[in-house]
Amino acid sequence: PAPVMPGPEATASPATSPQEDAPKVPTEAADANSSASPHAAFNLLGNVEIHGHFDVAYERRGYSGHPFESEKAALNNYHQFLFLSRDAKDDPFGFHVELIDLSFYEVNYRHRFKNLKLNTQIRVGKILIPFGAEPIYHHSYGGLSGGDQRVLPIVWSELGAAVQARYRRRGLHFTNDFYFSRGYALGQSDDFVNLQSDLSPPDDVRIGFGARLGASWGPISGWYSGYINQLGFGRVLVLQALDFGVWKIPGIPILEDMTLGFGALRSDVSGGGSGEDYYSFADYARVRYYPTDWLYVQYRNGVRYMNNRRGFFKDNTRLDRDDEFTHNVAIVGQHRGCIVSLAHFWNFEERDEQDDDFLRLTVAYVF
Repeated sequence: PAPVMPGPEATASPATSPQEDAPKVPTEAADANSSASPHAAFNLLGNVEIHGHFDVAYERRGYSGHPFESEKAALNNYHQFLFLSRDAKDDPFGFHVELIDLSFYEVNYRHRFKNLKLNTQIRVGKILIPFGAEPIYHHSYGGLSGGDQRVLPIVWSELGAAVQARYRRRGLHFTNDFYFSRGYALGQSDDFVNLQSDLSPPDDVRIGFGARLGASWGPISGWYSGYINQLGFGRVLVLQALDFGVWKIPGIPILEDMTLGFGALRSDVSGGGSGEDYYSFADYARVRYYPTDWLYVQYRNGVRYMNNRRGFFKDNTRLDRDDEFTHNVAIVGQHRGCIVSLAHFWNFEERDEQDDDFLRLTVAYVF
């Protein structure tokens, strides 16, 4: 099945075990900002399938009290995606493509070493970058996710190649991803690198290298992600993240109906000398409660501190409106292909507080 595109609000997938880490459509309850398919996709020919996700969102924005204080109302469309994919058990070659704007396109080759219980996959093209906890790459660092998040690219896909190895033994599951892709570049030696926009130009590409290591045991999963990139002018970007997830621990009241997730990211730029090196830090924590299989309530929060010179996660001497704490609540229901979510977001800047809270009601259809 096709990978899931990032959306304007919450990540849709559960804490997912590394053995399930290949891009796919999750079967658990989704939210209105996911492309998770609640039923089978259209089978076009043989093992070629097509998936889709379309939505409309009504929003109240630009306030710091309650939603009806705002005079800013909008209708937005965050998803208009079609995915074409092929993964056949009897053929090691496959592909995944987003058809409308080519957000990603990749071909893959799979091979299983039966004696070693090892599964491998090679992906080439404009690949989805394997970074963080989510197999569908809804990054939540900073407390926001999908199209709202302000740390990593909203759709982190770049030209490159990746190799994945998956191994399981006695209930333990391990995954390793190694990859290279088009990386970032600085325009000037003293620039601050923006991970969402400062990609190296096509005619002077700088290559980034990364790895993601994951392990899981039952409902508990953890990941370490690392990425390194020469930025030019002697500067080097090192990006690291730790993520943990727990998915519905069976046999324990309350916890068997809950999922938990938390993680942190640090981005370091070095090579500029004393007083010139800097870092950014972002984290998140998320809890979901499922009173039924088709409904859940979510709370998520996180902090984002950019362009720091001191401390480990926060530099009190450099706080501004780019440094913020955010928290949000959402209630999400799904019936077959229809998904409805209502979410409210509170955003608090460390300096120069903005009227940027918002309310979003989303109706989506996925297949």
